[in-house]
Amino acid sequence: MLTRRALMLATAAAGVVGLSPSALGLAPTSDALVGDPLPSDAPIRRLALSTGEMEVPLLGSGRPVTRRFCAYNGTPLMTWRVPQGTRLMVDFENRLPSATTVHWHGIRVPNVSDGVAPLTQPVIPPGGRFSYNVPLPDAGFYFFHPHCDETGQVGRGLAALLLVEEPAEQRVAFDVEHIIVVKDWRLDEDGQFLPSFTDEGASTAGTFGNVRAVNGFPKTPRIEAPAHGDVRIRTIVADGTRVIDFGCDTEDAALLACDGQAINPVLFSKLPDEVWRMGPAMRVDVHVRMPEAGKEVTIYDYRTAEPFPLTTLVAVDRGKKKSAFRPKPLAPPRSVPLPDVARAERIEFLVQTAAGATIIAPPLPADDPLAKALVDSVCVGDKTFWPSTAIPGPRARTCACRRRSTCCGTGGATSSR
Repeated sequence: MLTRRALMLATAAAGVVGLSPSALGLAPTSDALVGDPLPSDAPIRRLALSTGEMEVPLLGSGRPVTRRFCAYNGTPLMTWRVPQGTRLMVDFENRLPSATTVHWHGIRVPNVSDGVAPLTQPVIPPGGRFSYNVPLPDAGFYFFHPHCDETGQVGRGLAALLLVEEPAEQRVAFDVEHIIVVKDWRLDEDGQFLPSFTDEGASTAGTFGNVRAVNGFPKTPRIEAPAHGDVRIRTIVADGTRVIDFGCDTEDAALLACDGQAINPVLFSKLPDEVWRMGPAMRVDVHVRMPEAGKEVTIYDYRTAEPFPLTTLVAVDRGKKKSAFRPKPLAPPRSVPLPDVARAERIEFLVQTAAGATIIAPPLPADDPLAKALVDSVCVGDKTFWPSTAIPGPRARTCACRRRSTCCGTGGATSSR
């Protein structure tokens, strides 16, 4: 059984997994390189990844442990650190009692490795294996999770962080780095998981957890940092429903990156309401300057009746002198291709819920191959909801899917709880 200390170490910045040269693997096949953004001679790291169930004390010390927690490599909320420009060849084994996949969120992977069954790959059954080619051309903050019964498996903890780091000579130095994982749990009084999905939640703002947690536990972390020092806060909303207003009680704070992409630093004091709104799967990197010794800075979610503390930074004397706060821009600039805005086409969408034909277009035919593949997939739940998306006009088309955890639109699938 995992101890509280082990889980805290697994989710703290100091507990991340480094990749050694001994992890070098073989080159991928030509099929796995279709749509690959890295050159074929990029350095390769071969890693083993598995998923299974375990017991974790989510309610804290002295409380009943939670069974059937889902984790990668036996480490709840695991973190990998990998150098930019590396190609990961990941040998995955499913040790869950149900089917799953691995989706590399925010990463420019070849389509065959995107993990969206049944569209890009078959489901991985219990005991099954699959090899993923994961090129990492862009530095930043990413994560991976299943795209099969995503509501249930992620709801029980199945997500892991992936930090892609710039080369050492380009990396910006901070005194402390701290990771915040915002993830609620739905637990009964005995600490066991409640259903991750309810009809009421699906038809309104989502099925919220009843236990708010940071890095796995309901207790707010307290992190020491040098007085007048620089702290890098890396935050992810790993919850499928929660929306937060991220902010802190100091003026010496700046936004450095959004969803893994560096931006020109923006002071929080210049943002609307001095917060940054984050929805499910969103990530931010933030620079915080610490006050004098003995004082504290608290990171909050302000999108609640009472601000919810995510982390408290405690300033301790380490001999650093006070200086003017100048946010540290992350370097180098990202090389992600930008859209051609000048040639953008405006398309209006009408989104509605219907049990049959919509007001502007008929439903998809029963034999539509994409709808049938999605509806019949083992990755969907056993409930029936009918969200419809339509493009008005002569090219009108709709998409309606009988899916519990996912709704289908003309632009792809989006999570719904």
